[in-house]
Amino acid sequence: MEIPGYIIKNEIGKGGMATVYLATQESLTRSVCLKILDNVDADESKDLIERFMAEGRIIASLSHPNIITIYDIGVANNMFYISMVSTILPTNMLFWQNRPWLKMNWRKPLVMLI
Repeated sequence: MEIPGYIIKNEIGKGGMATVYLATQESLTRSVCLKILDNVDADESKDLIERFMAEGRIIASLSHPNIITIYDIGVANNMFYISMVSTILPTNMLFWQNRPWLKMNWRKPLVMLI
């Protein structure tokens, strides 16, 4: 599975109509979540595709701390996707080493908050 501009790493969730993957947006080298509509035939699923794309547009039009930020919506290789802010906290050592203000004893409470 490939979407130009993104490196898909692994699946992080699955719902009734889509699967969410952890990915890297290549142009900005940032972690994102990609929500990809599951196995749709564009000719047979017009209503489903329209609802999925409308969901992305509607959420993107909102601005609130409790609503996830949408970066992009689109279609590539007949896959419809929504790119959004990653809600996964990096836990690798490089993340923590590059942020000395985050003491090691903050890691556990910080992860627990998320």
